[in-house]
Amino acid sequence: MTGSRWNDPHPSLSRQAFRSWGGLLLLPWLIGLMLGIRIVPPQAPSAVSSEVTSPSPGAAAGIFRLAEPLERAPVWEPETVPRRPEPTPAPARRWIPERIVIPAIRLDAPVVPVGFRELRVGDQRVRAWETPNFFAAGWHKTSAPLGMPGNTVLNGHHNIYGEVFRDLARLKPGDRIFMYSGDRVFVYEVREKYIIPERGRPLSERLANARWIQPTKDERLTLITCWPYTSNTHRLIVIAWPLLQDSPDKDAE
Repeated sequence: MTGSRWNDPHPSLSRQAFRSWGGLLLLPWLIGLMLGIRIVPPQAPSAVSSEVTSPSPGAAAGIFRLAEPLERAPVWEPETVPRRPEPTPAPARRWIPERIVIPAIRLDAPVVPVGFRELRVGDQRVRAWETPNFFAAGWHKTSAPLGMPGNTVLNGHHNIYGEVFRDLARLKPGDRIFMYSGDRVFVYEVREKYIIPERGRPLSERLANARWIQPTKDERLTLITCWPYTSNTHRLIVIAWPLLQDSPDKDAE
């Protein structure tokens, strides 16, 4: 026997199998060509990729912005804000908020004291107020107690951790807010509502927004959360006055 017959004992069958398998291999290419699909064999990744290992400063900043929690960004105010002066004479009891009820939006929630962290942003020291990570509103513990001259400030999440202030944007002037402390109830009436830009704004503008939570000479209740529900780009501010009490603007008139 010749060497060719040993290498290919059935030449006709081999050629037939080659033609069959070759047709099968060409079939996906022909289908892709007809459909306009380019079939490219996979390539091994290069050993070094500058796009992955060395992002530009702008891209890195974008990554950090995307990584920032949408709702957990605390309320900021300048660290140099003067602390609320203690009243003279000091009252026998400070009525600390313990519960908030707003019938217009079917809200009934506990209120807990919250503190702040001091941190540096650029060359500015700021206070970053904490927010309860459960279904509760947070009372800024340096703000005024109930029933006293000053600004009683409450914050709360609106799309995570129980969404205590989810429907705050639905409030309108004239709606009532009931604040409980011990056996006392304090009734407030919504007078003002503001939606102000916050996320991505300059630091100076964000710190200027803190004027709504700073001490005041008049008695008021301020509620603060983020807005809107899906992006949290703004702050929602609701201001209420004790029932039957005129605002300072009316007094000035």
